[in-house]
This record gives sequence, structure tokens and C-alpha cells, in this order.
Amino acid sequence: MGDILYHTEVVLAGLAPYVGFHAAMRFYEFESRRIVERAGIPVTKYGFCTTADQARKIAEEIGGSVVIKSQVLTGGRMKAGGVKFADTPEEAASHAADILELEINGHMPKGVLVDPKADVAQEYYAGVVWDGTRKCPLMLFSDMGGIDIEEVAD
Repeated sequence: MGDILYHTEVVLAGLAPYVGFHAAMRFYEFESRRIVERAGIPVTKYGFCTTADQARKIAEEIGGSVVIKSQVLTGGRMKAGGVKFADTPEEAASHAADILELEINGHMPKGVLVDPKADVAQEYYAGVVWDGTRKCPLMLFSDMGGIDIEEVAD
């Protein structure tokens, strides 16, 4: 049976003690990873990079197959070609070079996340958003994580 893959989107700086921010904001996936890590929650070995050469080096350090993910503050990365799998460090570098030039929904990537490829049995979505009506954080969880998570609310 495969690993469970958790998608996290931290929209509220409710973890302010871990990141040093006090205002509501959106985070890139690599920033969310750092917040989760600082909170003592285990994460996979990963790396954020802004060049293809950095992606190659991170893929070498991780070893094995990796996933290269565009770091944009918008959905639809997979369908737009902003998420690609690589079996070698050279392939990771090539994909990173392509993704770093790829505009997704009007957003250019801040960089790419290089992460080990997981054998996924089930994907989940977890997020924290600000409930403007109740004036408090609201935690969201869905067992329908992954591609098209934006469609779940519909």
C-alpha cells in the first residue's frame, strides 16, 4: 500500500509563532512545508530552487524519482504542465528549466519544489482559512485532495 500524500495550503498565518508573521497571507507550498517542519511535523526531504542546476543537485541528494512542482499561488498546476515527474537528476533539471518559464493562470513561478515521488494510495487536502463572518480561523479537510481540489467546493 502506498504512502498518504497530504496537500497543505496555509492561507492564514495562524501558525504565526512558527513564521513570525501576524497578518493573514497566502503561502507557497515550499513555505507551507517550512512552517509545518518548524511545528515539529515530519515532512519528506525536499528542496526549493530557482534554477535547473539547483533542481539537479536536490534530485541527486534525494535519490530516486522526484516530482518537480511549480511554485505559483494559483490552482491548476498539474493540468497546466507545472508538475512533472523525473527519474534522474538530469530529467529533473530539464523539467525544472521548462517549469521555471511556464506561466500558469497569469502567474510566473517563484521557483520549483523538488520532492520525492510518492506511491500515493489516497490524497487529502488540509487548509486553514480566515472565516470573515466569524472572525476566526477555519480548518478545512477533504479526502478529495489532489488535482481538481478547487472543484470540490462546487
